[in-house]
Amino acid sequence: MDAKEGLVVFEAVLNQIPREQRGEFASGINGLLTEIGAAALDGANEVGEASVDVMSLLTPEQQEKASKLTSAMAEKFGVDQKDFSVLTTETETGEQKFTVAYTAGNGIHKGSWNNIFNKKNAQDFMIEIDGKKVDTRTGMTLDAYKAMIDKARTTEALPDSPQLAGENGQPWTWTLRTGEEADGFYAPSAFANSDGYVDANWNGRDRGDDGVRFRPAVVLE
Repeated sequence: MDAKEGLVVFEAVLNQIPREQRGEFASGINGLLTEIGAAALDGANEVGEASVDVMSLLTPEQQEKASKLTSAMAEKFGVDQKDFSVLTTETETGEQKFTVAYTAGNGIHKGSWNNIFNKKNAQDFMIEIDGKKVDTRTGMTLDAYKAMIDKARTTEALPDSPQLAGENGQPWTWTLRTGEEADGFYAPSAFANSDGYVDANWNGRDRGDDGVRFRPAVVLE
């Protein structure tokens, strides 16, 4: 229902109320709308604070490395630094783990799993931080992917979702979970379904159509 339709409904309801009580009713509705607006604002502030808190959980050394990783990966893959985020997950022992990852609506098309992990293409996925080689294929796991989707829930259309495909002209994409192991025939991947949930699935290692995407990601040590 848009604003115009809402106004028609409101007027219809108002006309059913005795004239002497309409002022009190309208005043009550106005107060309710004010409370709803305040609650929405509080929710937005909480989201903003949560994003800031992720960085505050990092040590100064981790913050510096996160910045270097973001810059190096953005340059390597020709994408915008603002499309990288620090994702928070937990290890099996309950410790926090931080991953710097490319979290734009659609990942980067780099072909099939076999192409990405072909030895002759390895340098296409390596960056250098403080003189050390870093493999950008190691960080995108199912936990990291779920953290990315959760982080994006304030947006209108989730990454790798059919809703996003309907908005930006891209196909309905899915992300290869390159931080995990493939088997002899299939590679792990994930996408957001039409209900906003993460679907973890497996596809052929040689599948490389435009819907198959790669997200560079590196765990902060």
